Amino acid sequence: MFENERFFSHLSALERELSFRTEMGLYYSYYKTIVEAPTFLDGLHAIMNCNVTEFPDTINTLKRFNLYPEVCNRYVYNVIKTVLNSTAVSKWAWQGEALGVGWGFSFRMYDWITTSMKIHTKTCYTDHSCVVLIKLSCLHSALQIYKSIPLGMGELSFFYVYAIFYLSGLMISMFFLLCFYLSGSIFGGLIGTLSYFYNHGEALAFECTRVMWTPPLRESFSYPFLVFQLLAVTLTIKSSNAGWRHLSLFAQFALLTQTCALFGLYFLRLITSHKLCMILFGMLAIQGVSFVAGTVGIKFTVAKLLGIADDAHITSILRSKFTDFRNFDTSLYTCAPEFDFLDPEAPQKLIKTLVLPSAIVAMIAVIAKHFYHLLQALAFVAMAIIIMRLKLFGTPSLCVMASLLASRKLFASVCDKRKHQAFVILLIAAMSVQGIANLKGQFDTKGEYNNPEQEELVGSVFAGAMPTMATVKLCTRRAIVNHPHYEDVGIRERTHKVYEIFSRKPPAAVWETLNSMKVTHVVIDTQWCLGRPKPGCGMVDIWDLEDKENIDRPSCCHALEKDARPFKRVFSNQKYKVYKLR
Repeated sequence: MFENERFFSHLSALERELSFRTEMGLYYSYYKTIVEAPTFLDGLHAIMNCNVTEFPDTINTLKRFNLYPEVCNRYVYNVIKTVLNSTAVSKWAWQGEALGVGWGFSFRMYDWITTSMKIHTKTCYTDHSCVVLIKLSCLHSALQIYKSIPLGMGELSFFYVYAIFYLSGLMISMFFLLCFYLSGSIFGGLIGTLSYFYNHGEALAFECTRVMWTPPLRESFSYPFLVFQLLAVTLTIKSSNAGWRHLSLFAQFALLTQTCALFGLYFLRLITSHKLCMILFGMLAIQGVSFVAGTVGIKFTVAKLLGIADDAHITSILRSKFTDFRNFDTSLYTCAPEFDFLDPEAPQKLIKTLVLPSAIVAMIAVIAKHFYHLLQALAFVAMAIIIMRLKLFGTPSLCVMASLLASRKLFASVCDKRKHQAFVILLIAAMSVQGIANLKGQFDTKGEYNNPEQEELVGSVFAGAMPTMATVKLCTRRAIVNHPHYEDVGIRERTHKVYEIFSRKPPAAVWETLNSMKVTHVVIDTQWCLGRPKPGCGMVDIWDLEDKENIDRPSCCHALEKDARPFKRVFSNQKYKVYKLR
């Protein structure tokens, strides 16, 4: 599906990098930095001391963006270097260094091993229709050339993407095991796994996963481990060996004395059974409420004392969901469809594949025996209702619950084994009617990445819209001042300043702001300047929430169309305009 949607194998190296939009391009750029470094430690140092992501500041991108999957990928190859450190290998590697091969030892090691074992990992074909745009002074001319384009696991971008797809395949195996273990039946594993595939998702209205469209996102790496953790917790809960749970040596004895004292009062008729139950329940309730209140209270107190504001936007987003509160940051989030409430069509799609009805029946049946997974599923569904993007967690949880319909332990008293198996087979068949149609629709997706305007753009840009900046950093290695990782309070403040270019402020005031950030060029995406995706979500509308002083002025980007001063326009096409700070 990834290949069908982008025609990834037949794209040039630049086009492949451009196809990694927004955050994906940011993550892949750091992977390239690690791999192309002479040594593993050099690559690690480069991403831990990066001064081109939030220029002129130096930040630890490893920690900020959770680049541990990329580091692990690079480290695995370093282990191969140690294990296979033969004379021939070392000689080949050092020759590569002397020749200036820039992919780092790890990838060269992989290439050497596959070549030695005659494993076919790369195919090259000649592209006769590639048009390369060359900029000479003010002259733009198109040159028809022939070029050789590599594809296969021997190509860096392919290796990165395939590693993610293999991890997702491993996740499906663990997902099957989770459903099989919970239901105690192969049919349970089949129901859960088929439900997952039947609700796999569409390019714009994803249900279970986005890995086939946006592989480098953090969820593609993290969700397989979440499934593994759910499986481990399930095994732990079911385990009869619970001795490790005694976390304190004397805590159980202290609690035992309290309980014995209460039971003593009950046996002496000094308190009633109702009062005993109320006291015990009250103790548990006080512990629970104290834990929740203490956790929340400590979090806000520490954040207030230390001035930590990185997570403040989460509270603001939740506040905007249930009140009329809006500000610049929350508007950027809530105007995006993935942060809106769950779309009304989502339950209808789940009903058509019978996942939602099956999950509801299973939840009622397992309310006691599988209470942990019931609570987990309800929590994920509640999160998905509030923020649509979190359907990625809610829908798979419903698939897990649906698998319990195949459990003999739960339904042994309802019908005999043969009737139960017949029901399960009929359920799978009924699911498959709409499910196979969904899969066919995804497999029939045909497309090809093509964005010549952005290919023209990647020349000299330092500030602009967050998604565009990620692409600029990946393809040009130029310093940028803002990027799509909006969770950090510092980058929110930077982006707020950069986005003044879309406000109604005078161009001179915007120039002063950008100049103070040491910006030399700014890019304006005309869609951001003119587009209004839905009422109140245009960039000018968002700025009007807080910039009441200039509400009667035209937007800055419109003003620059008529008179670019104090900026200087240095590049322009149908989608992008680049202005240089004089």
